[in-house]
Amino acid sequence: MRDGRRPYRVLCDVGADARGPFRPADPKGALVGPARHFGDAPRELASRADEPNCHLAAAPRRASQGCAGRQIGYEEIRGGTHESDGGLFADPEFFGQGSPRVAHDRRRCLGGTCRGDTPELIASVAGARELRLTDSVRDVKVSERDAAHAETFRAVFAAEPDGPSGRLVKLHRDDLPDEAVTVRVAYSSLNYKDGLAVTGRGRVVRRFPMVCGVDLAGEVEISADPSWRVGDRVICTGWGLGDEHWGGYSELARVRPAWPVPIPEDRDAKWAMSLGTAGLTSMLALMRLEHSGLSPETAANLPVLVTGASGGVGSLAVALLTERGYTVAAVTGRPENEGYLRRLGAQEVLARSDLADAPRKALGRERFSAGIDVVGGSTLASMLSQIREGGCVAACGLTGGAELETTVHPFILRGVMLAGIESVRAPLELRRQAWERLAVDLSPAILEEMIVVEPLERVPVLAEEILSGHTRGRVVIAVMAE
Repeated sequence: MRDGRRPYRVLCDVGADARGPFRPADPKGALVGPARHFGDAPRELASRADEPNCHLAAAPRRASQGCAGRQIGYEEIRGGTHESDGGLFADPEFFGQGSPRVAHDRRRCLGGTCRGDTPELIASVAGARELRLTDSVRDVKVSERDAAHAETFRAVFAAEPDGPSGRLVKLHRDDLPDEAVTVRVAYSSLNYKDGLAVTGRGRVVRRFPMVCGVDLAGEVEISADPSWRVGDRVICTGWGLGDEHWGGYSELARVRPAWPVPIPEDRDAKWAMSLGTAGLTSMLALMRLEHSGLSPETAANLPVLVTGASGGVGSLAVALLTERGYTVAAVTGRPENEGYLRRLGAQEVLARSDLADAPRKALGRERFSAGIDVVGGSTLASMLSQIREGGCVAACGLTGGAELETTVHPFILRGVMLAGIESVRAPLELRRQAWERLAVDLSPAILEEMIVVEPLERVPVLAEEILSGHTRGRVVIAVMAE
Protein backbone atom coordinates (compact mmCIF):
# COMPACT_ATOMS: atom_id res chain seq x y z
CA MET A 1 0.00 0.00 0.00
CA ARG A 2 0.99 3.60 -0.50
CA ASP A 3 -0.02 6.48 1.81
CA GLY A 4 -2.70 4.22 3.29
CA ARG A 5 -4.57 3.87 0.01
CA ARG A 6 -5.80 0.53 -1.21
CA PRO A 7 -3.67 -0.84 -4.11
CA TYR A 8 -6.37 -1.48 -6.68
CA ARG A 9 -5.53 -3.35 -9.86
CA VAL A 10 -7.34 -3.18 -13.18
CA LEU A 11 -8.58 -6.36 -14.81
CA CYS A 12 -9.63 -6.39 -18.47
CA ASP A 13 -10.78 -9.39 -20.46
CA VAL A 14 -8.87 -9.49 -23.74
CA GLY A 15 -10.06 -12.77 -25.21
CA ALA A 16 -8.27 -16.03 -25.79
CA ASP A 17 -5.54 -14.59 -28.01
CA ALA A 18 -3.84 -11.73 -26.24
CA ARG A 19 -0.70 -11.64 -28.34
CA GLY A 20 0.31 -8.34 -29.93
CA PRO A 21 3.24 -6.08 -30.69
CA PHE A 22 2.69 -3.61 -27.85
CA ARG A 23 3.87 -3.40 -24.26
CA PRO A 24 2.29 -1.39 -21.45
CA ALA A 25 3.53 1.99 -20.33
CA ASP A 26 3.38 0.69 -16.74
CA PRO A 27 5.98 -2.07 -16.27
CA LYS A 28 3.82 -3.49 -13.47
CA GLY A 29 1.19 -4.54 -16.00
CA ALA A 30 1.00 -8.26 -16.56
CA LEU A 31 -0.58 -10.83 -18.80
CA VAL A 32 -1.80 -13.61 -16.51
CA GLY A 33 -3.06 -16.51 -18.60
CA PRO A 34 -4.73 -16.03 -21.98
CA ALA A 35 -7.47 -13.64 -20.90
CA ARG A 36 -6.47 -11.36 -18.03
CA HIS A 37 -4.74 -8.01 -18.18
CA PHE A 38 -3.69 -6.26 -14.99
CA GLY A 39 -2.71 -2.62 -14.70
CA ASP A 40 -1.82 -0.39 -11.79
CA ALA A 41 -4.39 2.43 -11.86
CA PRO A 42 -7.77 3.28 -13.40
CA ARG A 43 -6.20 5.50 -16.05
CA GLU A 44 -4.48 2.40 -17.41
CA LEU A 45 -7.76 0.69 -18.19
CA ALA A 46 -8.47 -0.41 -21.69
CA SER A 47 -6.02 -1.53 -24.21
CA ARG A 48 -7.40 -3.51 -27.09
CA ALA A 49 -10.36 -3.07 -29.40
CA ASP A 50 -11.60 -6.59 -28.60
CA GLU A 51 -11.96 -6.08 -24.84
CA PRO A 52 -15.63 -6.77 -24.09
CA ASN A 53 -15.43 -6.06 -20.34
CA CYS A 54 -13.33 -4.18 -17.83
CA HIS A 55 -13.56 -4.44 -14.04
CA LEU A 56 -11.79 -3.14 -10.95
CA ALA A 57 -10.48 -5.86 -8.66
CA ALA A 58 -9.62 -4.92 -5.08
CA ALA A 59 -7.07 -7.68 -4.56
CA PRO A 60 -3.52 -6.66 -5.43
CA ARG A 61 -1.72 -8.82 -8.01
CA ARG A 62 1.97 -8.98 -8.78
CA ALA A 63 3.13 -8.78 -12.39
CA SER A 64 4.94 -11.86 -13.61
CA GLN A 65 4.89 -11.53 -17.39
CA GLY A 66 4.94 -8.81 -20.04
CA CYS A 67 1.54 -7.56 -21.12
CA ALA A 68 0.59 -7.59 -24.81
CA GLY A 69 -2.09 -4.92 -24.46
CA ARG A 70 -1.72 -1.43 -25.91
CA GLN A 71 -2.66 0.86 -23.04
CA ILE A 72 -4.25 3.84 -24.74
CA GLY A 73 -7.36 4.27 -22.64
CA TYR A 74 -10.32 3.85 -24.95
CA GLU A 75 -13.69 2.17 -24.60
CA GLU A 76 -15.56 0.27 -27.26
CA ILE A 77 -18.96 1.88 -27.58
CA ARG A 78 -20.88 -1.30 -26.84
CA GLY A 79 -19.22 -1.02 -23.41
CA GLY A 80 -18.69 -3.39 -20.56
CA THR A 81 -19.24 -3.59 -16.83
CA HIS A 82 -17.41 -1.64 -14.14
CA GLU A 83 -17.16 -2.69 -10.49
CA SER A 84 -15.59 -0.96 -7.52
CA ASP A 85 -16.03 -0.83 -3.76
CA GLY A 86 -13.88 2.23 -3.23
CA GLY A 87 -14.28 5.94 -3.86
CA LEU A 88 -12.19 8.02 -6.26
CA PHE A 89 -10.93 11.54 -6.08
CA ALA A 90 -8.43 13.87 -7.73
CA ASP A 91 -6.25 15.62 -5.18
CA PRO A 92 -6.07 19.39 -5.90
CA GLU A 93 -2.41 19.47 -4.94
CA PHE A 94 -1.68 17.56 -8.13
CA PHE A 95 -3.54 19.96 -10.45
CA GLY A 96 -1.29 21.40 -13.14
CA GLN A 97 -0.93 22.23 -16.79
CA GLY A 98 -0.67 18.63 -17.96
CA SER A 99 -3.25 16.78 -20.00
CA PRO A 100 -6.15 15.05 -18.27
CA ARG A 101 -5.84 11.42 -17.27
CA VAL A 102 -9.15 9.67 -16.88
CA ALA A 103 -10.67 6.25 -16.49
CA HIS A 104 -12.16 3.78 -18.93
CA ASP A 105 -15.62 5.27 -19.33
CA ARG A 106 -14.43 8.90 -19.02
CA ARG A 107 -17.92 10.27 -18.49
CA ARG A 108 -18.04 14.08 -18.48
CA CYS A 109 -18.92 16.17 -15.47
CA LEU A 110 -20.31 19.44 -16.81
CA GLY A 111 -19.11 21.69 -14.04
CA GLY A 112 -20.00 21.93 -10.37
CA THR A 113 -19.46 18.84 -8.26
CA CYS A 114 -18.85 15.36 -9.61
CA ARG A 115 -19.47 12.69 -7.00
CA GLY A 116 -19.19 8.96 -7.41
CA ASP A 117 -17.61 5.73 -6.29
CA THR A 118 -16.80 4.17 -9.65
CA PRO A 119 -13.93 4.78 -12.07
CA GLU A 120 -16.40 6.20 -14.57
CA LEU A 121 -16.40 9.47 -12.64
CA ILE A 122 -12.67 10.09 -12.66
CA ALA A 123 -13.30 11.97 -15.90
CA SER A 124 -13.92 15.19 -14.07
CA VAL A 125 -10.69 17.07 -13.80
CA ALA A 126 -8.58 18.25 -16.72
CA GLY A 127 -4.94 18.93 -15.95
CA ALA A 128 -4.74 16.51 -13.02
CA ARG A 129 -1.30 14.94 -13.05
CA GLU A 130 -2.37 12.15 -10.73
CA LEU A 131 -5.68 10.52 -9.83
CA ARG A 132 -5.84 8.41 -6.68
CA LEU A 133 -8.06 5.73 -5.23
CA THR A 134 -9.37 6.17 -1.71
CA ASP A 135 -11.64 4.12 0.52
CA SER A 136 -14.03 7.01 1.06
CA VAL A 137 -16.09 8.91 -1.47
CA ARG A 138 -14.79 12.44 -2.12
CA ASP A 139 -16.13 15.41 -4.06
CA VAL A 140 -14.36 16.63 -7.19
CA LYS A 141 -14.76 20.33 -8.01
CA VAL A 142 -14.31 21.26 -11.66
CA SER A 143 -14.87 24.30 -13.81
CA GLU A 144 -16.73 24.36 -17.11
CA ARG A 145 -13.40 24.79 -18.90
CA ASP A 146 -11.91 21.79 -17.13
CA ALA A 147 -14.99 19.70 -17.87
CA ALA A 148 -14.77 20.55 -21.58
CA HIS A 149 -11.18 19.37 -21.65
CA ALA A 150 -12.15 16.10 -19.96
CA GLU A 151 -14.61 15.11 -22.67
CA THR A 152 -14.74 11.93 -24.68
CA PHE A 153 -15.25 11.76 -28.41
CA ARG A 154 -16.10 9.08 -30.93
CA ALA A 155 -13.66 7.78 -33.50
CA VAL A 156 -13.14 4.87 -35.90
CA PHE A 157 -10.09 3.19 -34.41
CA ALA A 158 -7.72 0.51 -35.71
CA ALA A 159 -5.92 -0.85 -32.66
CA GLU A 160 -3.23 -3.13 -34.04
CA PRO A 161 -1.99 -4.64 -37.33
CA ASP A 162 -3.30 -8.17 -36.87
CA GLY A 163 -6.25 -7.38 -34.62
CA PRO A 164 -9.88 -6.58 -35.38
CA SER A 165 -10.61 -4.12 -38.17
CA GLY A 166 -11.43 -0.48 -37.48
CA ARG A 167 -14.39 0.01 -35.18
CA LEU A 168 -16.22 2.83 -33.48
CA VAL A 169 -14.83 3.59 -30.02
CA LYS A 170 -14.79 6.35 -27.44
CA LEU A 171 -11.50 8.14 -26.89
CA HIS A 172 -10.49 10.90 -24.56
CA ARG A 173 -9.11 14.28 -25.57
CA ASP A 174 -5.86 13.37 -23.85
CA ASP A 175 -5.39 10.50 -26.30
CA LEU A 176 -5.02 12.91 -29.23
CA PRO A 177 -1.60 13.43 -30.83
CA ASP A 178 0.51 16.28 -29.57
CA GLU A 179 -0.01 18.80 -32.40
CA ALA A 180 -0.66 22.54 -32.37
CA VAL A 181 -4.11 22.78 -33.97
CA THR A 182 -7.21 21.06 -32.57
CA VAL A 183 -10.15 20.79 -34.97
CA ARG A 184 -13.75 20.03 -34.08
CA VAL A 185 -14.56 17.79 -37.05
CA ALA A 186 -17.96 18.15 -38.69
CA TYR A 187 -17.58 16.00 -41.80
CA SER A 188 -15.21 13.52 -43.37
CA SER A 189 -15.55 11.37 -46.48
CA LEU A 190 -15.07 7.82 -47.74
CA ASN A 191 -12.19 7.00 -50.08
CA TYR A 192 -10.85 3.72 -51.41
CA LYS A 193 -7.81 4.07 -49.17
CA ASP A 194 -10.15 4.47 -46.18
CA GLY A 195 -11.75 1.18 -47.10
CA LEU A 196 -8.35 -0.52 -47.02
CA ALA A 197 -7.43 1.09 -43.69
CA VAL A 198 -10.70 0.35 -41.89
CA THR A 199 -10.92 -3.26 -43.07
CA GLY A 200 -7.22 -3.93 -42.49
CA ARG A 201 -6.64 -4.98 -46.09
CA GLY A 202 -3.79 -3.68 -48.17
CA ARG A 203 -1.57 -2.85 -45.16
CA VAL A 204 -1.94 0.88 -45.79
CA VAL A 205 -1.83 1.84 -42.09
CA ARG A 206 1.80 2.43 -41.14
CA ARG A 207 1.45 3.15 -37.42
CA PHE A 208 -0.78 1.69 -34.74
CA PRO A 209 -3.00 2.41 -33.01
CA MET A 210 -4.63 4.62 -35.65
CA VAL A 211 -7.75 6.72 -36.08
CA CYS A 212 -8.80 6.18 -39.70
CA GLY A 213 -9.96 8.75 -42.26
CA VAL A 214 -7.82 10.63 -44.80
CA ASP A 215 -10.07 13.72 -44.90
CA LEU A 216 -11.64 16.13 -42.42
CA ALA A 217 -13.36 19.49 -42.35
CA GLY A 218 -14.53 21.53 -39.38
CA GLU A 219 -13.64 24.45 -37.11
CA VAL A 220 -10.46 25.21 -35.23
CA GLU A 221 -11.15 24.77 -31.54
CA ILE A 222 -7.66 25.40 -30.14
CA SER A 223 -4.57 26.73 -31.88
CA ALA A 224 -1.10 27.18 -30.48
CA ASP A 225 0.05 28.59 -33.81
CA PRO A 226 -0.66 32.15 -35.01
CA SER A 227 -1.56 31.01 -38.52
CA TRP A 228 -4.93 29.69 -37.26
CA ARG A 229 -7.48 31.21 -34.92
CA VAL A 230 -10.31 29.68 -32.95
CA GLY A 231 -13.36 29.44 -35.20
CA ASP A 232 -11.45 29.25 -38.49
CA ARG A 233 -13.14 26.84 -40.90
CA VAL A 234 -10.60 24.41 -42.34
CA ILE A 235 -10.11 21.49 -44.70
CA CYS A 236 -7.38 18.94 -44.10
CA THR A 237 -6.63 16.13 -46.55
CA GLY A 238 -3.59 13.93 -47.07
CA TRP A 239 -0.38 14.48 -45.06
CA GLY A 240 -0.58 10.90 -43.82
CA LEU A 241 -3.96 11.30 -42.12
CA GLY A 242 -5.44 7.89 -41.43
CA ASP A 243 -2.24 5.92 -42.03
CA GLU A 244 0.66 7.78 -40.34
CA HIS A 245 -1.24 10.37 -38.31
CA TRP A 246 -4.62 10.14 -36.59
CA GLY A 247 -7.25 11.04 -39.15
CA GLY A 248 -10.71 12.41 -39.81
CA TYR A 249 -13.10 9.69 -38.63
CA SER A 250 -13.08 11.41 -35.26
CA GLU A 251 -15.09 14.15 -33.58
CA LEU A 252 -11.80 15.78 -32.55
CA ALA A 253 -8.52 15.88 -34.44
CA ARG A 254 -5.13 17.46 -33.91
CA VAL A 255 -3.05 18.46 -36.92
CA ARG A 256 0.07 20.43 -37.73
CA PRO A 257 -0.43 24.10 -38.65
CA ALA A 258 0.96 23.60 -42.18
CA TRP A 259 -1.62 20.98 -43.11
CA PRO A 260 -5.05 22.67 -43.26
CA VAL A 261 -6.32 25.09 -45.88
CA PRO A 262 -9.25 27.46 -45.34
CA ILE A 263 -12.69 26.50 -46.55
CA PRO A 264 -13.43 28.92 -49.41
CA GLU A 265 -15.80 31.79 -48.70
CA ASP A 266 -19.50 30.95 -49.14
CA ARG A 267 -18.78 27.21 -48.79
CA ASP A 268 -19.09 24.96 -45.74
CA ALA A 269 -17.64 21.78 -44.25
CA LYS A 270 -20.20 19.52 -45.94
CA TRP A 271 -19.30 21.01 -49.32
CA ALA A 272 -15.61 20.49 -48.55
CA MET A 273 -16.09 16.81 -47.76
CA SER A 274 -18.38 16.30 -50.74
CA LEU A 275 -15.08 16.83 -52.54
CA GLY A 276 -12.36 15.82 -50.08
CA THR A 277 -9.26 14.04 -51.35
CA ALA A 278 -11.17 12.94 -54.45
CA GLY A 279 -12.03 16.53 -55.35
CA LEU A 280 -8.50 17.76 -54.72
CA THR A 281 -7.07 14.90 -56.81
CA SER A 282 -9.45 15.46 -59.73
CA MET A 283 -8.74 19.19 -59.76
CA LEU A 284 -4.97 18.62 -59.62
CA ALA A 285 -5.36 16.23 -62.55
CA LEU A 286 -7.32 18.83 -64.55
CA MET A 287 -4.77 21.51 -63.73
CA ARG A 288 -1.97 19.22 -64.91
CA LEU A 289 -3.76 18.57 -68.22
CA GLU A 290 -4.26 22.29 -68.71
CA HIS A 291 -0.60 22.91 -67.89
CA SER A 292 0.29 20.51 -70.73
CA GLY A 293 -1.65 22.72 -73.14
CA LEU A 294 -5.13 21.19 -73.04
CA SER A 295 -8.13 23.49 -73.40
CA PRO A 296 -11.61 23.10 -74.90
CA GLU A 297 -10.26 24.81 -78.03
CA THR A 298 -7.13 22.64 -78.38
CA ALA A 299 -8.97 19.37 -77.73
CA ALA A 300 -9.72 19.25 -81.51
CA ASN A 301 -13.21 17.84 -80.96
CA LEU A 302 -11.80 14.74 -79.32
CA PRO A 303 -13.20 13.79 -75.90
CA VAL A 304 -11.20 13.65 -72.69
CA LEU A 305 -11.33 10.09 -71.38
CA VAL A 306 -12.06 9.43 -67.68
CA THR A 307 -11.68 5.91 -66.29
CA GLY A 308 -13.21 4.67 -63.05
CA ALA A 309 -15.92 7.24 -63.71
CA SER A 310 -18.46 5.88 -61.23
CA GLY A 311 -16.13 6.40 -58.27
CA GLY A 312 -15.37 9.57 -56.36
CA VAL A 313 -12.39 10.88 -58.35
CA GLY A 314 -13.89 9.75 -61.65
CA SER A 315 -17.31 11.28 -61.03
CA LEU A 316 -15.79 14.59 -60.00
CA ALA A 317 -13.45 14.57 -63.01
CA VAL A 318 -16.40 14.03 -65.36
CA ALA A 319 -18.32 16.90 -63.76
CA LEU A 320 -15.33 19.27 -63.68
CA LEU A 321 -14.37 18.65 -67.30
CA THR A 322 -17.97 19.12 -68.42
CA GLU A 323 -18.32 22.38 -66.48
CA ARG A 324 -15.11 23.62 -68.12
CA GLY A 325 -16.52 22.97 -71.61
CA TYR A 326 -14.80 19.70 -72.53
CA THR A 327 -16.41 16.75 -74.24
CA VAL A 328 -16.11 13.77 -71.90
CA ALA A 329 -16.03 10.03 -72.50
CA ALA A 330 -16.55 8.07 -69.26
CA VAL A 331 -15.47 4.48 -68.62
CA THR A 332 -17.28 2.35 -66.04
CA GLY A 333 -17.53 -1.30 -65.12
CA ARG A 334 -21.11 -0.80 -63.97
CA PRO A 335 -23.47 -0.28 -66.91
CA GLU A 336 -26.33 0.59 -64.56
CA ASN A 337 -24.54 3.89 -63.88
CA GLU A 338 -24.75 5.16 -67.44
CA GLY A 339 -27.68 7.47 -66.66
CA TYR A 340 -25.85 8.87 -63.65
CA LEU A 341 -22.72 9.59 -65.68
CA ARG A 342 -24.70 11.27 -68.43
CA ARG A 343 -26.37 13.50 -65.84
CA LEU A 344 -22.89 14.54 -64.74
CA GLY A 345 -22.16 15.52 -68.34
CA ALA A 346 -20.54 12.50 -70.02
CA GLN A 347 -21.43 12.46 -73.71
CA GLU A 348 -20.12 8.96 -74.24
CA VAL A 349 -20.11 6.04 -71.80
CA LEU A 350 -17.78 3.11 -72.47
CA ALA A 351 -17.65 -0.30 -70.81
CA ARG A 352 -14.52 -1.07 -68.81
CA SER A 353 -13.90 -4.08 -71.02
CA ASP A 354 -13.61 -1.79 -74.07
CA LEU A 355 -10.21 -0.75 -72.73
CA ALA A 356 -9.13 -3.36 -70.20
CA ASP A 357 -9.81 -6.33 -72.51
CA ALA A 358 -8.98 -4.70 -75.85
CA PRO A 359 -6.27 -6.36 -77.99
CA ARG A 360 -2.84 -5.00 -77.10
CA LYS A 361 -1.45 -2.60 -79.69
CA ALA A 362 1.64 -0.44 -79.52
CA LEU A 363 -0.42 2.37 -81.05
CA GLY A 364 -4.12 2.55 -81.68
CA ARG A 365 -6.36 5.07 -83.37
CA GLU A 366 -6.17 8.58 -81.89
CA ARG A 367 -9.56 8.63 -80.14
CA PHE A 368 -8.99 10.90 -77.13
CA SER A 369 -7.44 14.33 -76.62
CA ALA A 370 -6.29 13.54 -73.05
CA GLY A 371 -7.20 11.36 -70.11
CA ILE A 372 -7.64 11.12 -66.35
CA ASP A 373 -6.99 7.58 -65.17
CA VAL A 374 -8.04 6.21 -61.78
CA VAL A 375 -7.66 2.53 -62.66
CA GLY A 376 -4.12 1.76 -63.82
CA GLY A 377 -3.15 -1.66 -65.18
CA SER A 378 -4.30 -2.73 -68.63
CA THR A 379 -6.86 0.10 -68.75
CA LEU A 380 -4.13 2.73 -68.53
CA ALA A 381 -1.98 0.89 -71.09
CA SER A 382 -4.86 0.82 -73.56
CA MET A 383 -5.65 4.50 -72.94
CA LEU A 384 -2.06 5.58 -73.65
CA SER A 385 -2.11 3.91 -77.05
CA GLN A 386 -5.21 5.90 -78.06
CA ILE A 387 -4.25 9.44 -76.96
CA ARG A 388 -3.73 11.95 -79.74
CA GLU A 389 -0.33 13.40 -80.57
CA GLY A 390 0.96 15.70 -77.84
CA GLY A 391 -1.79 14.65 -75.43
CA CYS A 392 -1.40 14.00 -71.72
CA VAL A 393 -2.74 11.39 -69.34
CA ALA A 394 -2.96 12.23 -65.60
CA ALA A 395 -2.69 9.00 -63.59
CA CYS A 396 -3.94 8.99 -60.02
CA GLY A 397 -5.15 5.50 -59.10
CA LEU A 398 -4.55 1.77 -59.26
CA THR A 399 -7.89 0.09 -58.55
CA GLY A 400 -7.29 -2.06 -61.64
CA GLY A 401 -3.71 -2.96 -60.76
CA ALA A 402 -0.29 -1.45 -60.18
CA GLU A 403 1.41 -3.12 -63.13
CA LEU A 404 1.70 -1.19 -66.40
CA GLU A 405 2.52 -3.25 -69.49
CA THR A 406 3.02 -0.84 -72.36
CA THR A 407 5.62 0.22 -74.91
CA VAL A 408 7.51 3.45 -75.44
CA HIS A 409 5.71 4.05 -78.77
CA PRO A 410 3.06 6.50 -77.46
CA PHE A 411 5.82 8.57 -75.86
CA ILE A 412 8.42 8.64 -78.66
CA LEU A 413 6.14 8.54 -81.72
CA ARG A 414 3.26 10.75 -80.53
CA GLY A 415 4.86 12.73 -77.76
CA VAL A 416 2.21 11.55 -75.27
CA MET A 417 2.91 12.54 -71.66
CA LEU A 418 2.10 10.42 -68.60
CA ALA A 419 1.82 12.63 -65.51
CA GLY A 420 1.47 11.27 -62.00
CA ILE A 421 -0.90 13.05 -59.60
CA GLU A 422 0.07 12.98 -55.93
CA SER A 423 -2.31 14.82 -53.62
CA VAL A 424 -1.13 13.57 -50.22
CA ARG A 425 1.78 16.00 -49.91
CA ALA A 426 0.90 18.52 -52.58
CA PRO A 427 2.40 21.95 -51.75
CA LEU A 428 0.21 24.29 -49.73
CA GLU A 429 -0.07 26.97 -52.43
CA LEU A 430 -1.11 24.40 -55.03
CA ARG A 431 -3.76 23.10 -52.63
CA ARG A 432 -5.12 26.59 -52.07
CA GLN A 433 -5.37 27.17 -55.82
CA ALA A 434 -7.13 23.85 -56.32
CA TRP A 435 -9.70 24.48 -53.58
CA GLU A 436 -10.41 28.00 -54.82
CA ARG A 437 -10.99 26.64 -58.31
CA LEU A 438 -13.26 23.88 -56.99
CA ALA A 439 -15.39 26.58 -55.36
CA VAL A 440 -15.72 28.36 -58.70
CA ASP A 441 -15.56 25.67 -61.38
CA LEU A 442 -18.00 23.11 -59.99
CA SER A 443 -21.68 23.85 -59.61
CA PRO A 444 -23.11 22.91 -56.19
CA ALA A 445 -26.14 21.47 -57.98
CA ILE A 446 -23.92 19.03 -59.90
CA LEU A 447 -22.18 18.12 -56.67
CA GLU A 448 -25.48 17.26 -54.99
CA GLU A 449 -26.14 14.74 -57.78
CA MET A 450 -23.18 12.61 -56.75
CA ILE A 451 -23.19 12.63 -52.92
CA VAL A 452 -24.83 10.62 -50.19
CA VAL A 453 -24.41 11.47 -46.49
CA GLU A 454 -23.86 8.67 -43.96
CA PRO A 455 -23.28 8.75 -40.17
CA LEU A 456 -19.92 7.94 -38.58
CA GLU A 457 -21.15 4.67 -37.13
CA ARG A 458 -21.71 3.30 -40.64
CA VAL A 459 -18.05 3.62 -41.65
CA PRO A 460 -17.07 -0.04 -40.99
CA VAL A 461 -19.89 -1.23 -43.27
CA LEU A 462 -19.20 1.42 -45.91
CA ALA A 463 -15.53 0.43 -45.98
CA GLU A 464 -16.51 -3.02 -47.17
CA GLU A 465 -18.88 -1.54 -49.75
CA ILE A 466 -16.33 0.75 -51.37
CA LEU A 467 -13.84 -2.11 -51.71
CA SER A 468 -16.46 -4.32 -53.35
CA GLY A 469 -17.46 -1.57 -55.79
CA HIS A 470 -20.91 -0.96 -54.32
CA THR A 471 -20.60 2.77 -53.75
CA ARG A 472 -21.15 5.50 -56.33
CA GLY A 473 -19.88 9.04 -56.48
CA ARG A 474 -19.02 10.56 -53.13
CA VAL A 475 -19.93 9.27 -49.66
CA VAL A 476 -19.85 12.10 -47.11
CA ILE A 477 -19.44 11.08 -43.47
CA ALA A 478 -21.34 13.16 -40.90
CA VAL A 479 -18.90 12.90 -38.01
CA MET A 480 -20.72 14.86 -35.32
CA ALA A 481 -23.70 13.06 -33.81
CA GLU A 482 -27.00 14.78 -34.39
